[in-house]
This record gives sequence, structure tokens and C-alpha cells, in this order.
Amino acid sequence: MHTLHYEDMDWEELGPCTLYIDRVKEIVPETFLIGDNGESRYIIACPDIPVYFDLAYALQEAISGSIEGPTRVIAAGEISEEEKRKNHIIALGDINCNPLLGELYHFYYVAVDHAYPGPGGYVLQTVYDPWGHGTNVIVCGGSDLAGTRQAMQRALASLIRDGRVWFPRLHDIVISESFRERYPAVTFECTPEYRRWAIEHVYERLEQGMHRGATPTVAHAGLMYHLTGDERFAELYRDLFKILYQAAVNDPGTGPWSPWGFDADFQAVPMLQAWDVVEEAPVFSERDRLYITNHLLWYVKYMAEHAQRHRPQRPRSSRHNHYTFAALGVLYGAIYFRKYYQYPEVEEWLALADECFRVQAEAFKANEDCNSYQWLTFYHTLKYALVRPDPTFITSGHARQCLDLGIATMDNLGYQVPYGDCREYAGTFSEVPFFKAVAWLLKDPAYQPVLEMKERARPAFNIDGLYPVGYEYEVRLGEGRPLRRFFDVSALPVDPLYFETFDGPQHIEYEKAFDKIVFRHSLDPEDDYLLLDGLSNGGHLHYDGNSIVRYTSKGRIWLADADYMKAPQKFHNTLLVFKDGRGALIPPYVELGHTAWLKPFGYSRSVVRAYGGTDWTRRVLEVRGRYFLVMDEVVALEPGDYDLHCVWRSVGDAALDIDQRAFLVDQDGPRFELRCAPGYAAATELSYIEEPMIWGTWDRYPYHGRSADVKVLKEKAAVRLEKGERYAFFNLFGANGPYPALIRLSERAVHLDDPDEPALLGAGDELGAVIEGMATDADFIYASERRMFLTSVSRLSLQASSLFESSSPVDLTLDLDSGRAVVQAGDKVALRLGPEEETLLLAAGGHEVQVAWQGVMREAIARALRGSARQAAAAPDRGRIKVRQRLADREQGTIAWQMRLPEGQTPYSLWLGEAGESEGAPFYVGTAEGTLFCVADGQVCWAFRCGGRVNDVTLADVNGDGTPEVILGSADHYVYLLDASGREIWRRELPYYMHEPTVEAVLVVDLELPEGKAVLAGSNNCHVHAFSPDGRELWRYEVIHGVNDLTSADMNGDGRDEVLAVTEWWTWHCINAAGEGLWPTWSVRPRYGPGANVVRAADVNGDGVPEMICGAIDSCVYAFNHAGERVWEFFTGEEIRSLACADLDGDGVPEIVVGSMNGYVYALDGYGREIWHCGLDDPVNTVVVLEGGDRPLIAVGTDSSLVFLVDARGQVVAWADVGHALRGIAARVASDGIEIYAAARDGHLAKLILQR
Repeated sequence: MHTLHYEDMDWEELGPCTLYIDRVKEIVPETFLIGDNGESRYIIACPDIPVYFDLAYALQEAISGSIEGPTRVIAAGEISEEEKRKNHIIALGDINCNPLLGELYHFYYVAVDHAYPGPGGYVLQTVYDPWGHGTNVIVCGGSDLAGTRQAMQRALASLIRDGRVWFPRLHDIVISESFRERYPAVTFECTPEYRRWAIEHVYERLEQGMHRGATPTVAHAGLMYHLTGDERFAELYRDLFKILYQAAVNDPGTGPWSPWGFDADFQAVPMLQAWDVVEEAPVFSERDRLYITNHLLWYVKYMAEHAQRHRPQRPRSSRHNHYTFAALGVLYGAIYFRKYYQYPEVEEWLALADECFRVQAEAFKANEDCNSYQWLTFYHTLKYALVRPDPTFITSGHARQCLDLGIATMDNLGYQVPYGDCREYAGTFSEVPFFKAVAWLLKDPAYQPVLEMKERARPAFNIDGLYPVGYEYEVRLGEGRPLRRFFDVSALPVDPLYFETFDGPQHIEYEKAFDKIVFRHSLDPEDDYLLLDGLSNGGHLHYDGNSIVRYTSKGRIWLADADYMKAPQKFHNTLLVFKDGRGALIPPYVELGHTAWLKPFGYSRSVVRAYGGTDWTRRVLEVRGRYFLVMDEVVALEPGDYDLHCVWRSVGDAALDIDQRAFLVDQDGPRFELRCAPGYAAATELSYIEEPMIWGTWDRYPYHGRSADVKVLKEKAAVRLEKGERYAFFNLFGANGPYPALIRLSERAVHLDDPDEPALLGAGDELGAVIEGMATDADFIYASERRMFLTSVSRLSLQASSLFESSSPVDLTLDLDSGRAVVQAGDKVALRLGPEEETLLLAAGGHEVQVAWQGVMREAIARALRGSARQAAAAPDRGRIKVRQRLADREQGTIAWQMRLPEGQTPYSLWLGEAGESEGAPFYVGTAEGTLFCVADGQVCWAFRCGGRVNDVTLADVNGDGTPEVILGSADHYVYLLDASGREIWRRELPYYMHEPTVEAVLVVDLELPEGKAVLAGSNNCHVHAFSPDGRELWRYEVIHGVNDLTSADMNGDGRDEVLAVTEWWTWHCINAAGEGLWPTWSVRPRYGPGANVVRAADVNGDGVPEMICGAIDSCVYAFNHAGERVWEFFTGEEIRSLACADLDGDGVPEIVVGSMNGYVYALDGYGREIWHCGLDDPVNTVVVLEGGDRPLIAVGTDSSLVFLVDARGQVVAWADVGHALRGIAARVASDGIEIYAAARDGHLAKLILQR
């Protein structure tokens, strides 16, 4: 907490300032329209609308006394640079009718649009020297004609005639209630209460390391002065700036951020322009202005360096938002300091901005495949186009293309689908400024419904956000043509520059790549919307290629993909492929097979090539208003044992009916249903889990039900495939049920047992075997007695009689009652509609034709439906035997004791103590409800209550008295030290910094303290804290994001252990005994997604120095050497939950034992090479290596109810079924066997004895 009030101090007391500029610009508050010699030095910039010309001429007459002689009234769009240089300008209207005001709006000099000041309000203000020519602009503005007229009347009342005609300083504003209501959280008067809050808020933001530091609050004060005219906001700006100034100039420069805080350049434009519009307020002394101007010059200099650091290595590549944030700030700074100070560096700064934006202006996708961050880059590029000015981005059509693609990736609730790094289920609404600005430029009424959707959907304004009050390019476009681009079924193109940036030519032909596939027929929230991703690359990427990233219907979100940290593929609606126990990284581009829309059928086919030894094809069939059917097919490119996981993710109150193979979700009335077809060549097993958020916001979604956890359905098949063999999943879903079961007919064909319209669906060649006598090359077919849909078809025959032939593949719908067919051709095509029919020559497009064979086809389909409804086809059995079936004759263990935690509490963290001579080992169980239980021999010995979830617990002799203490970290922000009987010795609360200070990991390390060992606490507050045995904080070290795990080892050979910390994010750390980082902040990191679950250290390669071994959320095991260099990685395809290092083969060098959520345990050597893998079917949550005997044993806990004992060669030697799904296990070697201490998710605890 601050003790000094920097806002009250003089600048010199606050800290040093480099005076790059020794004299501030002159401010002339008066605007002289007619000099004492009678010469007029003004013009009136008038909207090109007759009624405004009437006002303008009346104004000229009032100022000059006559409208005779040279007119002072000029249409605003025709004012030249010479006129701006010679004359003061009186500008009427708002930015929607006055282009000159639009020009000033881009620089925040004016804010008058259709929202501000709003009906009944007006703006009369002086814009001081906006072009650096010494001429002012007098704004007589309003959101309508009445407001403009009122401003003009107020202007005339302020006019001074003393031999000259002039305006004094003007800042006369009335803001409408409608504008105030748009910003309910904003205070429009700088009251004493608000002033006190703002000052405390700035101190808090600085102390807690909040994003962008103090800059949002400082800029807000300056811009609120401009919007309101309340000089108290200007005084507040000055005083808040002093606090910001003091923190920046005294920053030691040892942290990872700028002197102004984390990403303070993100606020650069509001910061600079707030000063540009507040500087003329009379509250500032020359000294104030000198210090503030020079400090902002330093800020711009720093941003220029920052921008240089973010320049891409390849100059011609799409731009990242961190680069464009800094470059845009540099541009605004360059314009300001060139205009008023002719500062010598500005030409370099302008060149830097040009280099950044001129390349991006040629593209319609940013560096990010992220429907949040990308809009920052687009908006920055648009602002560059407007203020530089360089209209390329606009005139090329790329700005419109960005808008249209943005609408395509907006669901029917008005939310940008949050693919990529985005934690908000509704998106961040960072697109809104861009949408509005482009709509303002284009004046196209087709965009009005979208703007209205965004206005209804967006959250309340936050003064700590990126954007200021107002300045939103508010425009009323009226009614016009309907919006239809990218409607029905559309494949969205990949931007060529993006494709080049992310090495597209090395992976796929450009013509085969796509960005997204969208299914949409309206903007109605009740209607269906589905989006499928075509990319697994880009900045802020997620590995979501070929996944369905969103499905909405009935005003609800049904398929969920919205968690910033969940980048790996497993967190999406996707298919995971594991071959011979190993997963694979999904390739960066998905191949576009085909899209089609022939009402009511929509269709897409997309292919991931060479993925995990297979080609994975996803076919999506839409029957509009009814359902979607998804067929996921893998074709083996190599022989192998394959584990295939088809994953579906939803939110709401969910249930899995295994017997009906139905996944049901309720969201306060509307219901979603997903039906799974049974497996064919191998059984498909269904499982259901509720997965907590990492960094998402489903808890704010109003329909999340009893729990905000994501509800995950997984279909798993374990199958042996030879080269060329196939396996397919069929799933039908929608919000228009109920839906019937899917009956499996063959590997790639199903029967939908719909009482209203039974149908056969699947690959054309396999349906040919179901519909007797039919032969076709159609890629996919829907066939009922009422209608058919065939896609990519060039031939169809029945009983060897040709019914349909095409010179190239087309899409076809056929009404089986009337014989009416619709053909959709992608190019010119020749058709024959029967053996006796003449050839038709058709152009590209849709055509209606008539066939004569609908009756025989209908009868054939009817026979097939009757046959398939009675009995599904027999299937080959290529499935692998489950582990519990293989081990039926093995040791199953015995239960020594079992119990249930009291009060319905559930385990979260575990630790096993040492056994006494006459009693079993104490088992410490920390619960999600906030209690630490010490359990021995099936009884609770003691319990200690915290204020939040017990995240971690460990035992160690901290104070050197020979008895171990208990250390625990809690979500209540405290780290606790207890004695062996559970009595509290001390507790320490951790401070808030960037994130809530939950304690996620605890560790005891010998840092050679005289009084004992140090207690380390890794926190979500982005720090590792070190405490002495008596609880005194020794140091804290910033690790950027929340800590997930800690360990220690002597990494640099100095004889003392270093602390190794892994986080939820992209940075992992090595910290010495003094609390100093040994490795560069950004060097030790994962490759494929943020976060690690576990860290261990051992000399695994025998070089005499430990390696840091990390088990990551991105499915990799990583090894880093003592210098922080990555030496290898091992990709498993699923999250790593547990690691252990032990010498398995007796050679004196430890191996690494890995437990993965893919159901496998691996043994790796010190070079990342697999020694063996052991498949256990279910996700592995714990591996414990047990020394003793000839060779170590490995105790393994799974997310099912099974525990296993695996020998050093990877063979299961014993197992047991606890009967409850497990949270984790602990284990030890005892005289009577191997003791397994199991903690189940429902609170059940058990001790089991297994024999070797």
C-alpha cells in the first residue's frame, strides 16, 4: 500500500526527467476570425446538405455582417490543405455529414457522431492548431441538426467584437442522457468522490501489476475532460500522471515489463491523444507541460524500440498485434512531435510505422488465427490508413473483406466465435471498433443489422479497457439490401500473405487451403449456425484444424470452444489419432474437399492429410432446420495399432445415456442432443467427464446449469488397421430433436431410424451395397423414400442401368415423388439423365431438370430401408482387447481399509508420510472444500480447515528439529506451516498481482539458511515466494503467469539447489537461492501450447548435471539442460499429468517415467527416446516409482477406478479395482507388499495391498 502521495509532489521530487525538449509549444486560446484590418481569416466547413448550408450562410452573415462578397462557406469535402493553412475553420455537423470532422475524429480532436453528444446535446469547442499551421477549428457540432443549430447559437453568443471578431477559448458541451446511458459505469462529472477513487485505483493498478499499468486511468481522465469540458478531469489527469511518472522513472528495469507496466504500449494512442486534447486546459503550468511532454516523448522512444523488437524476421509477413500496437503508437507520437516540435527522430518513426502497416494493408488476415487479437491488428491498420493517411487498406477492398469475414465468423447470437486464444465465450468484442469504423466508411445499410446485434450483445463499458468513452464511429445506416455474403455453406479463403507467412506452400496447394467453413442461413439466433476451422497455425493459435469450433441454435451455444489456455487439440470438437501408443501434432492446414448447398441440404468435406499415420476426413451434412450429421473417417497410411478419440464438448446440464448412445444437454429449456452410432470394425466406447475451466468464462454464461465445467463426451475406439483400411465415427446432433438412433450398416454407412423420414446416409460406394443394385461414385448420399442428395457425383446406376452421367462431378438433389432434380455444377458440364436421354450441356451454377426414373429409385431405397431397419450388417472385429480383460488372471490386490471423507468432501491434493513402527503411513488428503485431513489406518487423525481449496501439500523438516512439518498451499491465498499434529505454526497471505494469489504449489528447499530450510510457495499471482522457517519472506520472483509446479536441483554446480518453476503459460524458470532468475525470461518454454502440469529434475543423460524435465499440457515431455536450452521433446498426443525419474535398468542413470492422459505410461531415456510404452486404456493421473527389490516397480493410478503395478520393462504385474473413479494415488513399499493409497473423486479413500 502506498504511503506517499505522489500526486501532491513537485515533479523534481518524483524522480529524474530527461528534457529532450526544453520549451513547450505555444498555445493561443483565441481564434481571430476577422483582424483589425477587416481581413477575414476564417471559412465555414459545411456538410453538403442544403439545410446545413442555410445554417452556414446565416453564420457567415452573423460574423461578417453580410453574405455579400467572397463566400466563406465551403463544402467540407472540398477544403484544401492551403485553406487549412491560411484560415481558421468553423465546422458544422458531425462526422457522418462533415468529412473534415471525420479527419479530426481520427485524432480524437472531436468526438461528434450519431451517439455523442446525442439528441438534445451539442458540442462547441476549440480544436487548437490540429495541423500545426497555427490555425484552429471551432466545432459547432451535434448528433443531429438541432444540436448543430444550438451549438452555433452558443458560438454566436460567445463571439467578441472589439475592432476584431474573435472567439475566446471554447469548451461548451451538453451531453444527452442517451449517451450517458450507453456508459452506465462512467462518471461524467469529476466529483471529489470520483477523484479519490481514481487516485487509489491508479496506485492499486501499479501495485498489483495490472495490464497496462496506470495508463488506462490516466488517458481516461484526459479524454473525459475533452468530452465534458469539466476542468476537474484535467486536474485529475495531471495528478494521475505524476503517479504514473514516479513509477516509471524509478523503475529498476529488472522485471520483464516496460517502465509503465505490462503491455503499456497497448494504451499508446489514447495516452498520446489524451495529452493532445487536454494540454490546452488552463490547469497546466508551463512546468507541468514540460515534464509531461518530455515523459511522453520518452514513452514514444521506448515504443519505437519495442516495435523494432516485434518486427518479423521476414519483412513480408502478416503483422502481429504487439507489433501494430507499438507501431501505431509510434505513428501518433511521430505526428504530434513533428507537428509541434519538428523532433529529429520522427522521420525514422514514420518509416517504422510505414514498414509495419504497408505490408498488412495488402492483406485481409492478421498474423493471428484468433477471433479476438486479430481485430486489434485490423483496427490498427485501419487507423493507420486514416491518419497517415494511406488509403490502400480501404481502396483495395481488404477492409471490407475483413468485415465480411468477421461477420461470417460471428455466430447468430452476435458473438465472434472465440477460436484461438480467447477466454470469453462471447468473444472480447475487440471487433466492434473495426466493424463500426468500416461501416462508417462504406455507408452500406446491409451492415446495420450486424451493428445492432453487436450493440445488444456487447458487455458494459469498462474504463480500464483498451478503448475510450465515445470515438466509436457511430453511424445510422438505415435499411437497404440484405446481407448475404458467406451465407448458406461457404468456405472462407485463406489470405495469401498469411499463407506465405505460415509456410503454406510447404504443406498444401493454396487452392486447396481454406480458413473456415460456415453453415448459416440467417442472422436469427433461433436458426442454426456452425463453424468449422481450417487452420492450426498462426499467432495466438489453437490446434483446432478440422474441429467444429461453434454450433449455436435456439439462442444458445451448444458446442463449446472458449478457453484461452486450452490450445491443444484435445480441447476442441475434434478427432485425436494415436498410432502405436503415440499421438501426433495435427498439420497446420486442412484441405478443402468440397462444399455444397442445395436446399435443404448443406455439405462440407475437409481432410487432414498425413495425421498420425492416417488421412482424416470430416464430412458434415446439414438437413436444414433438423440436424447435422458428422462422419469422421480415418484411412490408415501405415499399418498399426490405432487409438481414435472423437471428442465433443458442450455446456449446460448434461447427461450421457450409454444404452441409447445419446449425449443430452439442457440449457434452461432448449435441449441439444447428440446421437453416436455404434462402432463397426471395432467397438466405440463412450465416456463422459466434466472438465474445469483453466482460463475461461463459462461461469458467466447464463445457461451453464448446475456447473460451469465443460461437459466432454469422448468416443474411443482401439483398432488394428492395415494400410488402406478405414475406421469411421458417425454422430448426429442438433437442437431440433428428439432424434432417433443411428443403426450401423457398414463402416461408412448408417440408417437413421427417423419415424418422420427414415434415411440412409453415408459414402456412396458403401450405400451401393445397401441399396440393392445401385452403383455410384458419389462422395456422400442422403437417401429417403421422399428425396435424395448426392454430392460430388458423376455416375449413378441401378440394376446396371445408367440413370445419371456427368462429365465432371456435380451435386444433386432429387424429389422422388415428382422427379424434379436440382443440379449444382462448378463448371460447364455435360449430363445424361437416363440411358435413352439426350445429353444436356449446362453452364456453371444451379439448374432444375426432370428425371423419369424416380419411381424405381424410390422403391429400391424403400426395400433397403426395410432391410436395414431389421438388422445391421455383420462387422469384422479388428478391435483390441481391453486391459482389464487381458489381465483377468493377474493379481488383483486386497483392500486393507477403506473410508469416506466426512461432510461430503472430495480429494484434490495428496501426500504420503512415513510409517511409524506400530502404525501405517499417514495419508494427507487436501480437499476441494478446503480441509486437510491426516488419515491413518482408515481413521481421521486430525483435520485442518483452510478458507479455500487445498491445492498442494508436502512434508519436510523445516526448522531442523528432527520432526517433519506439514506445508500446504490453499486457494484462500495463504501458505500454511503446521506441526505434525495439525496445529498451525504460521500462515502467510500472498498479495494480489495480475491474478488472484491462490497458492498452487509448495516446496521445501535447502537454501543454506542458518535457521533451517526455506518454504517455497508458487502462486497464481505470477510469483514464486520464498519464506524462512519462521515465515519471514525472503524474496519473490516474477514468473509472468500462475505457477503450476515446483521442484529443486543444483542446476549450475554451485552446491546449492535452484528452484525450478513451471507455469500455466509460456515461460518456465530457474531461480537461484537469492531469488534471481538464471535463464532468460522467454527462453524456456513449451512449443505447442501454454502450460505445464509437473516438473522434475535429474541427471537423466549421465553428464553429471541435472536436466529439467517438464510434463506439459501440450502433450509433450520436454528436457532442458543447465543453461535453459531445450535438448529434446517427446510428443504423446495428450496432456502429461505425472512424471518420475528413476533408474529402471540398473545402469546408474535415471530414466523418465511418464503418465499421459492418452492412457499410456512411457519409459524414456535421457535423450527423449522411448524405451517402452504400456497401454492402460484410461487417462493416467499418477505414476509413483517404488525402489526396492531387483528392479523398481511403478504404481499407476488412472482416472477410472483401476490402479496398476508395472514392472521396469513396462509389463503389468498386478492391478486392482477401487470401485470409484480416482483423483490420484500414493504408494510405498512395505513388508507385506506394495501399499497403494487411493483417493477417489467422490471422497472415497482406500489402502490396497498388491504383490510384486
